[in-house]
Amino acid sequence: MESTKLSYQWSLFSQTNPLNSSWTEVHQLQTMTGTTLNTSYLVINPNTLLPGRDYRLTVDMEDANGKDSNGFAVWLFRTSTIPDSGTCTTNTSSGVAVDTAFSFHCTNWQDPNEPLLYEFVLPLADGLSTILSYGYSTAVELILPPGDPLKNYTLTIEAVITSSIGSRADTSINVKVLPWPLMSTEEGSAEIRRLLEDPFAKLIARADFQQPIQLAIAVLKSLQLPEVVISKKERIEVKINWRRSLFSCIKQRV
Repeated sequence: MESTKLSYQWSLFSQTNPLNSSWTEVHQLQTMTGTTLNTSYLVINPNTLLPGRDYRLTVDMEDANGKDSNGFAVWLFRTSTIPDSGTCTTNTSSGVAVDTAFSFHCTNWQDPNEPLLYEFVLPLADGLSTILSYGYSTAVELILPPGDPLKNYTLTIEAVITSSIGSRADTSINVKVLPWPLMSTEEGSAEIRRLLEDPFAKLIARADFQQPIQLAIAVLKSLQLPEVVISKKERIEVKINWRRSLFSCIKQRV
């Protein structure tokens, strides 16, 4: 028995007017896909469909051997909306690493899939990043590390707004974060001990993990700058003690 060999042709339509159920073909579909339109499967590339839009995807199938048989399949789907129309700003455009509490506010973000989650992210080297704060509050205070000396100590904070179904939008906020004033070895060591024994320890005791992480990142980043002069041995001790305090608190809470 001769096996059936099918040919395929994919098409995509978007609903431009829901009131009269009119559909318009998306003629640029080939530029939106990672596969050709005549294969048995279709891969649509990310970020090519419009958010909050109804689509109709069809595939027509014919017998490639020339026999008079054909078929089709149709999928109707709606893309998720993305939080929009909002802004994120800071009331504190400049300050000093570790010492200044930077206030950030996000306003007017809208999405039907609530509640919205707000994350404030610090980009690191090699494409990595760390979350400084996350939660449903639209206003936060952050303790920040020093900015890039080659960019006049400018630091970029990414605000990520995520809906309840996982769709997300992001925006960037630039602030100027100066390093600690020039310190001697004795002054730097005393300041590190004060931070470790006072604000960090109190935050850990409250099981507040976000602010201790912010403080730890800010201090450890500051230690990498020439403005803060402490010995290599003390830098290592600071890292070990802070990690030990944080992990000890987490262990007690589990």
